Amino acid sequence: MRSSQTIFVLTKENKMIQRHISGLLEIQALKLKQVIFDDSDTVCLTAEARLNENVQNVSLMFTFKQFNDFMRFMGEESEQIQLLISDALSANEKGATDQKAPYCISLQNENTVVTSIKLNISPLSKVDKSTYAVAEIQPLSRLQQARNVKKNMRDFKQSNLSQRNTLKDELMKIARMYRYYKGLLELNFTEVQARQQAGLENDKLFELAWHTSL
Repeated sequence: MRSSQTIFVLTKENKMIQRHISGLLEIQALKLKQVIFDDSDTVCLTAEARLNENVQNVSLMFTFKQFNDFMRFMGEESEQIQLLISDALSANEKGATDQKAPYCISLQNENTVVTSIKLNISPLSKVDKSTYAVAEIQPLSRLQQARNVKKNMRDFKQSNLSQRNTLKDELMKIARMYRYYKGLLELNFTEVQARQQAGLENDKLFELAWHTSL
């Protein structure tokens, strides 16, 4: 999916400049690998991400505020990552390590796949096809998360997907959507209105919801 937006890009001189982008790309699932930050306002997150329906290695450039929003939208999944970052900073302040900025924190052992957030991104250059500036961060709707379940399990099958994003949990959510649809019918909503309100306009999703509610 592509859209148009103005973003801020960090130059080599560490100055933020405005840049109008007419073709933003979208990420709806990524496996975290490493976070890199220093004393500047930029945070780099390396990950395996599904981009244009293909999984590839990417480096995502966040502002510090954007990265905080990313952690906040992750909810409980971000707690261990925040602890790792805090430990790295605390160890440096106490002189327990010789590591100085930039800090490189491996997330490989956490095996964290984020499937509840949508990132709109743009390549930083026409040459580098793996480094992107993050333009916008949004929570992904429950409906879209449910629609992505099969692709997430296919693309990140070796990872421990969050419990709330397992197939069983998502099917339970779809079943609740169908029960909500039935409740709307009892309140004299039309078939079309009830399906729209319940998020079941898609015929295949509606059929799946009917089966899971049995």
